[in-house]
Amino acid sequence: MNKVLIICSNFLPVRNGGTIRCEKMVKYLPNFGWETVVLTRSPANISKTFYPKDQKYSKVYRTNNFDLADFYVKIKSFINFSQNKNNISKNKTSIKRRFSEYFLVPDSEIFWALGSLLKSFKIVKKEKPLIILSSGPSHSSHLIALFLKITFGVKWIVEFRDPWTMNPFNIGKAYKILKIVDDWLEKIVLKKANIINVTSSKYKDQFLEKYEFLNTNKITYIPNGFDPEDFDNILLNKNKKFTLVHSGNFYQHRSSKKIIEALIYMFDNNLLNRENIEVKFIGILDDLGVDIINNSNYRDNFIITGFVSHQESIKEILNSDLLLLIPGPGDGTMPGKFYEYLAASKPIFCIANEGPAKFLIEKYKLGKVSIDDDKIIIANNLNELISNIANKFFKYPNIEKLKRKFDRREIAKQMAEILESEISKI
Repeated sequence: MNKVLIICSNFLPVRNGGTIRCEKMVKYLPNFGWETVVLTRSPANISKTFYPKDQKYSKVYRTNNFDLADFYVKIKSFINFSQNKNNISKNKTSIKRRFSEYFLVPDSEIFWALGSLLKSFKIVKKEKPLIILSSGPSHSSHLIALFLKITFGVKWIVEFRDPWTMNPFNIGKAYKILKIVDDWLEKIVLKKANIINVTSSKYKDQFLEKYEFLNTNKITYIPNGFDPEDFDNILLNKNKKFTLVHSGNFYQHRSSKKIIEALIYMFDNNLLNRENIEVKFIGILDDLGVDIINNSNYRDNFIITGFVSHQESIKEILNSDLLLLIPGPGDGTMPGKFYEYLAASKPIFCIANEGPAKFLIEKYKLGKVSIDDDKIIIANNLNELISNIANKFFKYPNIEKLKRKFDRREIAKQMAEILESEISKI
């Protein structure tokens, strides 16, 4: 069996949109003749109970990380202990993200990457992978792969789950020199990699437009997706109230403000009966959204869970009546949760401008898209969809063929084909 070294800053037991993609590659690539070895960082706490049994065949190497952003938050918490302890604790993730993007290049994992260079050298000498796959963000993962590419001349696929310097969610660097270094590192990575894989066709267009030395044959596109096995053995409970669910976190430019204001407007104007409606935010809600809810008369209609397990998130999706999707800025942005929404075969209400989410929802009649920022228009569009669902006018389409396209097994197969294509050139 051929061997691929996967480099990603986070892996099991940490689970988020990025780690799940790597996790599923590790799970399904062996079906197509590829043994996986993973280099990742050590999480704060490791529990074997977090590891699915089907991960046992992959060898995982872990290296420690000095998180300067986390250190900054701890110092800030200590200095402001008496005055702002609660606020700092509440905003810890947001503070770390801002600090990382302002001052660190390319991100807060740079110290992990630098500290992992020797270990990565030893791994390649021992495991002898035919090819390396680095997956980011965090884009510091690519710098480890760059080191190995230069040192060993091994084949290298660099994967961008989200863009690097062109990410619309980025916060500008504090100093111009940091931006120059960031652009330079991205350029070197793109030049040295054998293949650049992206998860949105729009990202491909952006790279081709920014860098004249790239050609379309060097950039491949494999989307995100869902694992059908994640939906097995989920206990379904019909909610007593009509339930709207948003699964995923809000941060930076992805704000819950529009949807919450529209919902409150609907309650205020009796478009929704508060006795029959429940809105669940599964994940972290941004501070602005929390404040809007707390200052309204409808706090009991909103449930904010905070972090939950992946299985619990899927359970809430399956038990919903309507799913909410807010991709955020960028015409290539597609939240990973969209594919699990698709797997659940539940109607979707989306607030988005042009992009893949809007395109697929409208093309396959999966729900309704509201492209206007006006809360009244959003409220009216949402009210129309809720009424159609409640009155059984909405008929969910047969999309089995579309689902197969985004099956994690099909995605792993496509990656295996790229891996095979590259090693055939050796």
